[in-house]
Amino acid sequence: LLRLTRVGVVVAESLRRGRSILTHNGFHFVALAAGVLVFVCAGLVTFAERNAHSANIHDFGQGLWWAIVTVTTVGYGDRYPVTPFGQGVAVLLMLTGIGLIGTLTATVASYFVQEKTNVTDERLERIEALLAPNW
Repeated sequence: LLRLTRVGVVVAESLRRGRSILTHNGFHFVALAAGVLVFVCAGLVTFAERNAHSANIHDFGQGLWWAIVTVTTVGYGDRYPVTPFGQGVAVLLMLTGIGLIGTLTATVASYFVQEKTNVTDERLERIEALLAPNW
C-alpha cells in the first residue's frame, strides 16, 4: 500500500511539473497553434495531392501521417507531396516543425533556469536576514 502511495505521489508530481513546463511562457499556445497547423496542412496537402499523377497521399489519414512525420522532422519518405502546392505546404510545415522544436527546447531550458534562480534567491534572502543587524 505504501509503494502504491509513493507511485501515486511520483505520478502526481510528474504531471504537475509537466503542466507547469507546458504553460511556462505560454508554450501551450504555441503547441496548440502548431497542432492546428498540422491538421490544416494535412487537409491542404490531401486536397492538392489526391488526384495528382503519381501521388501517394490519397486520403486525410495519409495526409495527417505525412504532416505529423514532417512537423516532427522525422520524414520517413513513405509519403511525400508531388505537386508544387503540396511541396509549398511541406516547406511551411518543415519551418513550423523546426520552430516548434526550438521553442520547446527554449521553454524547458528557461523553466529549469528560472527554477534554479528562485532557489538561489531564497538562499540569498535567508543569508541576508541572518547577517542583518538586530537593532
